[in-house]
Amino acid sequence: MADNKVSDPQKLANANYQAYIRLRDHGHSEWVEQAQRQTDFYLGNQWSASDLKTLEEEGRPALTMNAILSTVNTLIGEMVQNQADVHYKPLRGGTEETAHYLNAIYQHVTDLNGYRYTEQMLFADGIIEDRGFLDVRIDFDSNVLGEISIRLEDGTQVLIDNQARDRDPDTWSEVIVTRWLTLDEVEVQYGPEKREALELSAAARYTHPDDSIEFVHDRRFGDETGYSVQYDDDTRTVNRVRVIERQWRKLTKVRCFVDPVTGDIREVPSHWEPERIQAVMQQYGFYETEITKRRVRITVSADTVLLADDWSPYRSFSIIPFFPYFRRGKPVGAVRNLMSPQELLNKTTSQELHIVNSTANSGWILEENSLSNMTEDELVENGSKTGLVLVVRRGATIPPQKIQPNNMPVGIDRISMKASGSIREISGVNAAMAGAVLAHEVSGVAIREQTQRGQVQAIVPDEALKWTRHKLALKILELVQDFYTEGRIIYVADPLDPMDKNKEVYINAMDEQGNVPNDVTVGRYDVAIGTIPSRDTMNEIEFAQLMQLREVGVQVPDHIIIQKSNLTNREQLAKFVMDLQGFGEITPEQQQQLEEQQELQMRATLAEIAGLEAKASELQTRAAANQAKAESMQGYNQAAIELAKIESDIEKKREELMLRARLAQLSYGGQMVQNSKNNATKMAMAMLQAQTKETESKSQPTPKKEATKR
Repeated sequence: MADNKVSDPQKLANANYQAYIRLRDHGHSEWVEQAQRQTDFYLGNQWSASDLKTLEEEGRPALTMNAILSTVNTLIGEMVQNQADVHYKPLRGGTEETAHYLNAIYQHVTDLNGYRYTEQMLFADGIIEDRGFLDVRIDFDSNVLGEISIRLEDGTQVLIDNQARDRDPDTWSEVIVTRWLTLDEVEVQYGPEKREALELSAAARYTHPDDSIEFVHDRRFGDETGYSVQYDDDTRTVNRVRVIERQWRKLTKVRCFVDPVTGDIREVPSHWEPERIQAVMQQYGFYETEITKRRVRITVSADTVLLADDWSPYRSFSIIPFFPYFRRGKPVGAVRNLMSPQELLNKTTSQELHIVNSTANSGWILEENSLSNMTEDELVENGSKTGLVLVVRRGATIPPQKIQPNNMPVGIDRISMKASGSIREISGVNAAMAGAVLAHEVSGVAIREQTQRGQVQAIVPDEALKWTRHKLALKILELVQDFYTEGRIIYVADPLDPMDKNKEVYINAMDEQGNVPNDVTVGRYDVAIGTIPSRDTMNEIEFAQLMQLREVGVQVPDHIIIQKSNLTNREQLAKFVMDLQGFGEITPEQQQQLEEQQELQMRATLAEIAGLEAKASELQTRAAANQAKAESMQGYNQAAIELAKIESDIEKKREELMLRARLAQLSYGGQMVQNSKNNATKMAMAMLQAQTKETESKSQPTPKKEATKR
């Protein structure tokens, strides 16, 4: 929906720049400096240049005992061991079947973006620099229909609303993502006319003087090329420009779907065609209305040039934050509160070393010209060497004496121990969590209890990460319902099952009646966030539990145990054992052989039944003849007993025959069902491919003009 009021592009660009300056000067610049200092502490650069220079001039050591590195790595390691377990739950208008497809889509999106590794870097950014940010939007580079892209943003390039008091971006009024781009990059993303406008603006000297354009000055006569943001001569050319992408909320009229049954209101995606809107309204009984609400708008500018200004194609901001600790608009990481004890640890250990060095290298007191084998200057140079021999000149009244150094101050070694202990107490990472407890000194139960007590403080950043995962799942749901409107094929696999291959999942597939039973674009869904161990850890736990079950008598199949082992070729071995024991999939050739064997067995059973019936008929004839002879009652009774036994055998064989016939029928029915599924799968794939080709032939979808370009 376009604005009725047409604004001056230059005024919009200037307003965008002023918004950036306002956020930069109201807290962002100070945080960037603090974040850089915290990063230096994590990397081990913990002494300032002035302190190092002073200590070097005084001959004092400057030690760095980086306890922050191991502490932060322990927290990151705890996070890596637990993976996210995300499930969508249907609410109003949702179904369990569609929720199952949404779960598959979430897994497909996260696997496609390598989110497992992105989340590790996000967590590290939050722990070290107080803030971590994800940028989630639709990318059309690799798919004309659009794929969800999850990217890690540099926190120093993200400026959040300085008036915000909540970590939820839905409560923010604005957020800015800024970066330096060359003119070539501007031309590729926003067009050659935007580059020309920037060059003309720079040539006319009509630019913002502060933090907007970086110029390069062409020097001659051997001078190196210099960079500047000023314009002090005529030899300058534009090197890079600061591109400011501002996402902000503005009141406007918005078209919405209304469910007359539940009363739910949902914004109509701006990129939907009228045919799609009418189809949704007719299928689900919605009606359309127009309400006034805050809608996201994207304004992109570079210096005084407006690059893009339009309504955002997304219902919410593309930025998702991660704040390990958050209190009333104040995000804090773990490193910030560890800097002071780390500085104390460095200073005390350096002072201890300085005292030891001073004790071993104290000075001398001697009478002038009292040495005969060396001069005073030579004594200064060699006086601290081991095995030094001094020859005193005859007649000297005072022999050379070693100056007694000051004694080690009482308790200075305890200060360094307190500093090291403070780092563990503040971070909550004890020796058991860091693996610094020796097993022969403490029992395994005690180590486990210490580890669990240390994990209590780590719950706060873990819960903050769960909140970020929850917002990411909701954002993916939003993008799926707004942009995954065509039939698609996605591939998913179970991350905890090494034997599970990628499976094809079809979404928005139309059946023969023209309905879409698994339409993921409608319905409300909630998100349940849990954690599961990593696959290696999970395999070890399940392997131990399976062996315990087998010890108590549970008949666990062998291939299940092999799958949970750490063998390098466990997949091939498990498949071999599974096929050997009859748990594997039956090929068509094996199915035919099985049917032939069943047919032969059924024929043999029929032959046995025919033989038994003939024998029974013979016995009946003999019994009738014996009955006529009154004197031969014993023979009659014997024939009757044999006849009853044969009739019993005939009944058993008939039951066996019926059972074999039933098994054959079930096997045939299962094969027919499998064939039916295969045929339905092929039909659905053909329909989806045809629909995709038709969509591609109609139009080539592109991002929402320049507004979605980054």
